[in-house]
Amino acid sequence: MELKIWTVDAFAGKAFEGNPAAIMPLDTWLPDTLMQQIAAENNLSETAFLVAEPERGPEHYHLRWFTPEVEVPLCGHATLGSAFVLFTHVHPEADLLVFRTLSGDLRVARRPDGLLAMELPAFVATPHPKGPDIARALGSALRRTPQEVFSANYPVAVFGSEADVAALQPGAELAAVLAEFGESGLTATARASRDGFDFVTRFFAPAKGILEDPVTGSAHAAAAPFWARRLGQERLTARQISARGGTLICTVIGDRVILQGRCVPYLEGVIRL
Repeated sequence: MELKIWTVDAFAGKAFEGNPAAIMPLDTWLPDTLMQQIAAENNLSETAFLVAEPERGPEHYHLRWFTPEVEVPLCGHATLGSAFVLFTHVHPEADLLVFRTLSGDLRVARRPDGLLAMELPAFVATPHPKGPDIARALGSALRRTPQEVFSANYPVAVFGSEADVAALQPGAELAAVLAEFGESGLTATARASRDGFDFVTRFFAPAKGILEDPVTGSAHAAAAPFWARRLGQERLTARQISARGGTLICTVIGDRVILQGRCVPYLEGVIRL
């Protein structure tokens, strides 16, 4: 059996920036166990598998995401990467793709300037029910204590400065803290100090086999609405300040978040099984 595979750097302006995702269009679904093995072998934060659904429309797909350890309900950068592969190699004439996922239908549009605009559900951040306790525990695990902690799709820890977020030191202790509070990941954020950006983020998901994710669309599905309310603006520019780094243009419209970014192709190949 031969399977096509692409690796795409999403939310990137050049190679080796943004978040790499493996993209694998399939004719029919493989067994879940095999898809998980492939994702583990790829050893990227996510591998996206997708199957066309022509009965729903010519640009409709069923999309699933796997980390090296588990299937996840939402992944922004692998969705953007999937759209890039389809727009480039399968639907060069299309301007809109629709993906059926565990998080509902996700739409990705191709703009004339080359940006891809991805629509995600917005997650409203509310005060974490164990806010003071988890803040203290995170301070010990990360060597910086957040000023506030909110609940959303993942906890959102708000720090006093961009420098604080940059100085965070995730390790084994963070995994234990998140497990203690029943959480699988953490979005760390602060107002940006650099010109041209409104806020910065980092994202950690050690329980899913990802100590730090380079650029995380799903984290901004909560962080963008949070900062939109706090700053009183619908459109924001975010920088995820991981080692690779990536830029996301965020627009909050009601219960949806539009994330815009670019993709850079890195690898095209064949898996033989």
